[in-house]
Amino acid sequence: MRIIVLLLALLCGALAAPALAGQPLVLATMNWPPFYGEDLPKNGFYAEISRRVFARAGYDMKLDFVPWNRAITLAMHGVYDGLLGAYYSDERAIEMIYTDEVAPSEEVFIQKRGRGIAYDGPESIRPFLVGVLRGGVQGQDLEALEINAVPAVDHVINLRKLYVGRIDLVLMGRQEFYSLVRESEYVRTREQDFEILRPPFKVYGLFNPISRRMPGAREVVAGFNKALEEMRADGTYDAILEEFGQKR
Repeated sequence: MRIIVLLLALLCGALAAPALAGQPLVLATMNWPPFYGEDLPKNGFYAEISRRVFARAGYDMKLDFVPWNRAITLAMHGVYDGLLGAYYSDERAIEMIYTDEVAPSEEVFIQKRGRGIAYDGPESIRPFLVGVLRGGVQGQDLEALEINAVPAVDHVINLRKLYVGRIDLVLMGRQEFYSLVRESEYVRTREQDFEILRPPFKVYGLFNPISRRMPGAREVVAGFNKALEEMRADGTYDAILEEFGQKR
């Protein structure tokens, strides 16, 4: 694995050290509507907020959409300058410097309607198989609670597996589920067969961690945090949420 990462780093070396050379920050991410996605207007509300914050701080932002596990691996090794829209983990923080929280994401359990599972804490779901996103913090958090996490590359696959009974639950973002109801024919035509459990598992913060291997990483993060605070104060942040129908 180390050899593969080093080869990728050599092939993608042009992605590194952006700000000092006047090149854009290149962040890796995945398709995760409605937060961000290749085919979303302006790549989604989270991407637009981040783009505007970076611009105010003096940086251009470029996105590469790749499978999430690959995005994490390459960002942690400095092939990419960072990640767009990542949850916090101690492991990632060793290799990356986290910005302030940009937006929250509520993670919920989903079951097939009629399955009869009630969630009232980790003990209540310990006997079940839970579909999670491969490489995601959610799976690590479940495993730490001794809950069986079954990874997949995306949540449409997880919902397919849930529908046919190969897993018992899916843990995913509430907003992402409703976005899939709108965008995925498979999920839309089966919406009534799925049920969101309450309470939510956890509300995670979404951040844009920058690789510690990127020259000037601390300055980039400091500039981003300052610009984000300004945008929250002057109403720009809320205006973008309103533009995308995400105003809380």
